[in-house]
Amino acid sequence: IYTLNTLILAHVNHEDMERAERVLEKMEELSIQPTVLTFGTLMKGYVKQNRVAEAERVLLAMHRAGVEPNVVAYNTLILAYVKNGQVAA
Repeated sequence: IYTLNTLILAHVNHEDMERAERVLEKMEELSIQPTVLTFGTLMKGYVKQNRVAEAERVLLAMHRAGVEPNVVAYNTLILAYVKNGQVAA
């Protein structure tokens, strides 16, 4: 899981969310359970690109996968709303 999370982070840092998502899909194919870090990294990437709907989708996927979001995940989504002007800072 550590290696795959690192690979997702590398794709996020290069703003290649398509490849980051493919790593997540591969994890699922291999029956490797994503962690809160996996999903949080994806959310961070979408927020960085101001893609709020995709960040919300990742949060929902986290819930569906049975992974409990942490404070960092929720704060990441709140940051997305602030950056997008959906809530006052």
